[in-house]
Amino acid sequence: MRWLAMRPMVATSILVLSVITTPCRATWVADFDSGVGGVVEAMVEYDGSLYAGGQFDSSPDSPVAFVSRWTDLDWEIVGVSLEAAGGVDDFVYDLAVYEGDLYVAGRFHYINSQEFNHIAKYDGTNWSSLDGGMNGDVIALAVYNGELYAGGVFTTAGEVSAHYIAKWNGASWSSVGDGLNERVWIMEVFDGKLYAGGVFTLAGNNPAERVASWDGTEWAPLGSGVDNYVHSMTVWNDQLVVGGRFTTAGENPAGRTALWDGGGWTPMGTLNDRPYSLHTYRGKVVAGGQFTIADGLPMSHVARWNGAGWEAMESGIDGPVSELITLGDDLIVGGRFSSASGLPAANIVRWVESPSDVGDSWTFGTAMVAYPNPVVSGALRLALPQASQGDGRLALFDVSGRTATVRDFSAGEAIEVDTSDLPAGVYSVVWSRVAQTPIVTKVVVTR
Repeated sequence: MRWLAMRPMVATSILVLSVITTPCRATWVADFDSGVGGVVEAMVEYDGSLYAGGQFDSSPDSPVAFVSRWTDLDWEIVGVSLEAAGGVDDFVYDLAVYEGDLYVAGRFHYINSQEFNHIAKYDGTNWSSLDGGMNGDVIALAVYNGELYAGGVFTTAGEVSAHYIAKWNGASWSSVGDGLNERVWIMEVFDGKLYAGGVFTLAGNNPAERVASWDGTEWAPLGSGVDNYVHSMTVWNDQLVVGGRFTTAGENPAGRTALWDGGGWTPMGTLNDRPYSLHTYRGKVVAGGQFTIADGLPMSHVARWNGAGWEAMESGIDGPVSELITLGDDLIVGGRFSSASGLPAANIVRWVESPSDVGDSWTFGTAMVAYPNPVVSGALRLALPQASQGDGRLALFDVSGRTATVRDFSAGEAIEVDTSDLPAGVYSVVWSRVAQTPIVTKVVVTR
């Protein structure tokens, strides 16, 4: 990691920064109240908030249902009617945003005692049915060519025959060619096509071993496919990353993950069990799942692929990971676990890296840089643009909006604050001066 050192500032000086190379710093942060009381299967950012779905019905401190919203203070049930039994009534497998609305898919039949059948639309206030839904579970959602695709374990969508996959145009369902012959676990858009992975061996009545592409007109296999189920996908370095139970991709041995470049397969290291989720974060592929060993080394349920091999994320997580998403600058991890690197975290946790951990360069315009970030219970320093130097006030606010620290600074004084008395978590740092717009950044305090 490259730390920034700053000379003491005076009102007439130019801010001078130097770069020092030190080991990379990144960490786990548990800042989602007490978490949730069950598996987190799906997450998405919608209307500026984090939404989570899965098989949970309570947290230690506040009630949640099978789909809930994080308010930055606690969890709240989504779209509950006061006149009916509340919320979604069963497992949620996936969440997606399409044409400004939130779509929820899963095993459920009812929301607020009204029948929806495995899929529903939420506009921030009200729930709507998608033409009666499906006759079986909807497991995966994806947006492709302006339509919402749904995959799962069904054979009808609305009144349309649709074998394991269907598309919604905002008003009605349509089949996707001749469909597939078995369930879909995951879908991803890559290189202008929709890719589906799962249990199937036929796509459009043609052989396609567990993974296939749809170009809007017809299905195509990915070479000879893979030899076992596909659970996860992401796009990285202009390639499709595929994960699952398989040990062969095309004609090559593959340790449960492989790369597809549009013409052939390339293996990528070895995991000892299946990855339920793959996600690209800060230039690397993050895998989360059932595995505990990657490339022969202990990596408990989560690991990063750096282009040459798998690398650990501290000591990992103590239970299976099922979902990974980026929220702001951070990676949010969901699953069925109780801690991350020993930090108590009930089924949801945040992974935080400072910009310098991945080789980014800091640029100074109107921005403020806080360093080190994360800060390990010590002095937090600020680097300010020249125009903002001088007398000012520094305030730290926790995720609930409560003031944690306030301090006034005079011109020429080094701007730093002692964080040793602050609880671990994410804080907003606000620097303000008279007749100047406040400057805000985010820091993480760890222990």
